Formats: sequence, C-alpha cells, structure tokens
Amino acid sequence: MKRIRDKFKNYFSYGNWIYLFHALIILLIIFPYIQESDYPQAPLILAFLNGLVVLAIIYEVSFTRLQFILALVLGIPIFVLYWFPYSPTAHFAQIVLHTILYLYAIIMILTVLIPRLTADIETIFGTISLYILLGLYWANIYQMIAFFRPDAFAFSNPAIEKVLDWSDFLYYSFVTLTTLGYGDIIPIAPQARSVAMLEAMTGVMFIAVIVSKTIALYVGEIRSRTAK
Repeated sequence: MKRIRDKFKNYFSYGNWIYLFHALIILLIIFPYIQESDYPQAPLILAFLNGLVVLAIIYEVSFTRLQFILALVLGIPIFVLYWFPYSPTAHFAQIVLHTILYLYAIIMILTVLIPRLTADIETIFGTISLYILLGLYWANIYQMIAFFRPDAFAFSNPAIEKVLDWSDFLYYSFVTLTTLGYGDIIPIAPQARSVAMLEAMTGVMFIAVIVSKTIALYVGEIRSRTAK
C-alpha cells in the first residue's frame, strides 16, 4: 500500500500542468454524460468540472505574483456567474470570461514551452493541456459567433432541429482543430468559416511546431541519458 501511495505521490509531483491536464481530461470525459442527464444537479456538476479547470489554470499557469492576480481577476467572476440564475447576458459574460482565461492560459504555457531546450514528462503534460485548451478556446469563439448570429452554423441534416449548444461547438472545434473534416455540423456564415479556417491552421501549426519540437527534445533527452 505504501508503495502505491508513493507512486501516486510521485506522479503528482512532476511539476506544472499535471493538475490542469487531469482537470481537462475529466471535463472532456464526463461532460457528455452530465449534459444529457435529467439529474436536477447536472448543471451544478458541470459548473464544478469547469471550476476545476479554472482553479487549475489559476494555480498552475501563473508563474509570477502579477500573473496570479490577473488569473484571479479573470477566474473569480466566473465562479460568481456560476451561481447566477440563467440569463442570456450572464451566459454570454461567462463565455467571454472563459474565453479570455483560456487565451491567458494558452499564452502562458506557450511562453514556457517555446523557449524550452529540454523535454520531460512535464513538457508532455503541458503540450497536451495546451492542445485541449485550444479546442476549448475556439469552441467558445464559435459560441460567441452563434450568440449574435444563430444561423452561423447548421446541421448538415436539415431534419435535425436541435439548437446547437456548448457540447456541439466543442465537438465541432476539435473536429476542426484536428482537421478531420466536417460531417454533421457545417459553418454557414462568413465569420464562422473564417474562424474555422484559423482554427484549422492553428491545429496544423501546433503539430508542425510544438509537437515536433517536443518529440525531438524528448527523444534527444532519452538518447543523452542512454549515452551516459
């Protein structure tokens, strides 16, 4: 039991981004089941999962006192809005604040990953977290476009009359980011198509620049250890 506990403790001592990585993964895995549930507390659980991501960003992505204060300024209003009764204005404000916080986290992680000359497990956690944050960021951008232009996106099957929600935009965002190709959701408005093109380019550049660099550094690190 002690050995298992020590391994668990060591696993969560890899440094920055380990908690952010797990908070993001938990959100992506659990939210579909929560969103389709008739459980009365489902919105509260979803808010809790999003809150974990917000806390992880505040705790792990801020490296100076000023950055920590900035993250708090962005994060605290999000928690306050979680307790507000639903209204279009409060919902839109929450989307905007989430979007700014995700962008802040993306920039902060990039400032660490890009100049880094070595790669370890922490770098891998940071790279994966960055990729997921990109998907969340663009999903919120799509949601803001749809807020002002409800006809900006549509299902390819006209028989589907469902109004697109956050889960649809999240799915659409990762389909675009990974350049899988569109199927059931398509951009209609010029603004939606423009943002989709930008996200697709972001996904390609992420693989070409960030992932390739991380792999090269990690392989080089392993080879240098083996040579010793």
